[in-house]
Amino acid sequence: MQEFGRFITAHNWSEVLLENDVNKKTISFHKTIREKYETIFPERILEISPLDKPWMTPQLKKVHRRMKREYWKNKKSEKWKTLKKLFSKMKKTQSTKIFSDLMESAKKEGMAQWFNICKKVGFINNKNLRGIKVECLEGIPEAEAADRVATHFASISQSYQSLECTELPAYLPSPLPPVLQE
Repeated sequence: MQEFGRFITAHNWSEVLLENDVNKKTISFHKTIREKYETIFPERILEISPLDKPWMTPQLKKVHRRMKREYWKNKKSEKWKTLKKLFSKMKKTQSTKIFSDLMESAKKEGMAQWFNICKKVGFINNKNLRGIKVECLEGIPEAEAADRVATHFASISQSYQSLECTELPAYLPSPLPPVLQE
């Protein structure tokens, strides 16, 4: 931030001031700002998995990754123990913060929105409530899809002979060894 502030205040802006057309001045100004912005603040790619818990922040992921790396290199070393404590503390702080935010919103929303808030507290993701997507069953009503799945599994079970209970071995207690029978 300080470097960007120094650039804006120290730059002579000659490329903007020498332009006569207002539109070209604007374009030149934005181009200069954007180029410097991208060099000082490079874009970083952050991967967040939909499987991550809501309390999982990029900082927590970084500490968790460092902790796992240390474990694989040196097992339960002092550094690993320190990282584990740090991760646990950060996780507890973040999860407490999310839970208290949800409870505050529950107080504000009232009883009408209670179920939605309970789903958030349970960290239920509405996108995952629809179940598993199977390509060959897409576009088919759910009842018909369920029938097709049931028919498929039934056909598998029909390919085997039925089991006769009378042919199963009986598991009775084994007879005593000859030494102990006397």
